Amino acid sequence: MYKVHRYVGLQVTLENPGPAFPGQLVVRRDPQRPLLPGSPRPMVLPAEEWKVICPVEVPEGKSTHRILLPGHLAAQNPKVSLLAGDEVCGESWVEGLPLDQNFLLFLSLDREIAEGDWGQWLSGAESGSEGPFKKVLKYLPPQQLPPDPFWFLAADVLLLTPRALELFTPDQLQAVKEWA
Repeated sequence: MYKVHRYVGLQVTLENPGPAFPGQLVVRRDPQRPLLPGSPRPMVLPAEEWKVICPVEVPEGKSTHRILLPGHLAAQNPKVSLLAGDEVCGESWVEGLPLDQNFLLFLSLDREIAEGDWGQWLSGAESGSEGPFKKVLKYLPPQQLPPDPFWFLAADVLLLTPRALELFTPDQLQAVKEWA
């Protein structure tokens, strides 16, 4: 789940059974692939301009790389390719659920918040609580919060309790501070 009008953190894991090599991760829209339901219409740009290129060093074995994509590109159902020179070494589709600017994403780090009055209000269960925005509430156990704000860029609001904060590692607490 990501916001169309914000940047999206993409993690790419590679497994290279051979020797290390310099490569490029290229994320581009495939004009032949249909758009996801709810995706914004593509801007009037040639398909070759709908791409992000990230140079990478691909070591022998397993490696993980992070790319920051414009949300508009992520919403166009793109493909990520690993290139060595002009040779395509591997490809995969970027997946996720695009949310437009009319959505507010609430990330709850306490189950009681997600299942209590806040959860009911955010789900629109109370009459008249819809407002100008659609609200989405997602629960994430505090132990699973990534220690890097890069991974929760889509959240508009983090819902915390003292109990959840007590479960954070120092890196997670720093990530929340950086996000705020």
